[in-house]
Amino acid sequence: MGSGRKNPLALPPAAVRPRARSATGDDASRQAQSDGQVSGRRALQAQEGVATTIVRVTRYRAIAFLPAAMLMAAIFILSSQPSPRVSSVDWVTFLVLKTGHVLGYAALAASFAFALGVTRFARIAIGLAFILAVAFAATDEFHQSFTARDSSVGDIAIDAFGAAIGLLVYRSLRTRLRVLRA
Repeated sequence: MGSGRKNPLALPPAAVRPRARSATGDDASRQAQSDGQVSGRRALQAQEGVATTIVRVTRYRAIAFLPAAMLMAAIFILSSQPSPRVSSVDWVTFLVLKTGHVLGYAALAASFAFALGVTRFARIAIGLAFILAVAFAATDEFHQSFTARDSSVGDIAIDAFGAAIGLLVYRSLRTRLRVLRA
């Protein structure tokens, strides 16, 4: 405390703080008033503690959505690139591309579920994560209709399948971690 810096959140000393005058002016009312100031100071410190906690929780919630935002940006950038023309005979390339869809949307849905698990939507995080992932898949296919790529409802179905797989894996891992912690 000897650093000489003042705490900007500290309350001013009692001598500086304005005090309400009692109507009777007796010592008992002054004592009650000073007791009120002490409890008022404690209440203010408790409010500052709550505000700090709210800021920390809000910051943690925002950071929890960072993986989902990064995956959405990556999917958007990749879907903006021209796609290689896949012939019906080249099944290996077709499977690799569709596996990329499944894995990408599995990771996106799991990251949505993780992020929603730290919010007030924790009870419905799995369902809401699935809806968000499929909605993003639909908007991504709509976006692809403006680029040199083909958009199809089949890709949305494959993305939904990937989201479901990702959420099943997320849920099983979360359950196993709870069992290990207990």
